[in-house]
Amino acid sequence: MARWVNIADPGDIVAVPIGGIPRGFDGIDPADDHTYAIGAFDFHRVAGYLSHRAFGDVIARVI
Repeated sequence: MARWVNIADPGDIVAVPIGGIPRGFDGIDPADDHTYAIGAFDFHRVAGYLSHRAFGDVIARVI
């Protein structure tokens, strides 16, 4: 089963703001829309997201 989980840094100008994903798309659980401080100055790079505990928690739930 496919599932979308949104993890966004509030300072990331490219990330969808909290609540934006469930409001814009059908079938997305608002509980899967998360905002975390990924990095103070380098928050848009993928390395920050991949190394954040929240990402690991999501992967652990679906594996």
